[in-house]
Amino acid sequence: YKGGEYVLKGFSLHTETEEVMVHYEDLEGESYSRPAEMFFGRVIYDGKLVDRFEDLNCYYNKHQISW
Repeated sequence: YKGGEYVLKGFSLHTETEEVMVHYEDLEGESYSRPAEMFFGRVIYDGKLVDRFEDLNCYYNKHQISW
């Protein structure tokens, strides 16, 4: 929702809480992790409820954009 592009790298299980974690990287290679519930959740942005992350493959396919 903020405009950054990231690559989903994988999933893991938090060793203490057993919460599913999502691991992803920005295009510069900086790595991040956040709980899956948060990663796939929605946020209020500019007064609207939006997905925190959008699958660009779906976007590109929907708009028939190719690389």
